[in-house]
Amino acid sequence: MAKYKTIEFERVGSVGWLRLDRPEKLNSFTVWMWHEMRALGEDVRDDPELRAVVVIGKGRAFSSGIDTSVFTAGPDDAIQTGDDAGTRHNDPTIDGILRAQAAYSWLAEAR
Repeated sequence: MAKYKTIEFERVGSVGWLRLDRPEKLNSFTVWMWHEMRALGEDVRDDPELRAVVVIGKGRAFSSGIDTSVFTAGPDDAIQTGDDAGTRHNDPTIDGILRAQAAYSWLAEAR
């Protein structure tokens, strides 16, 4: 399993512990965090031994929501992830929303 910068994943038996790991920013979500959550989902979503995933935040907050700096990032700040998520919509705002949704959808779709 990959090493992550903004999340941690630990497995204890059949339970996975997903920890948001930006306590200095109250675990606010960034584009990179969404990328890592989507990658984690690809790694664990079809694991028949994984029965539950507990999502928690490190530090004093679960999450303060979205890191508003993502709205002011320019094209030079774009994260090159090398993933195969691809463009999902011609409008960059809608594309960003769809990519963010993909970071969470695996939690609902896992069996």
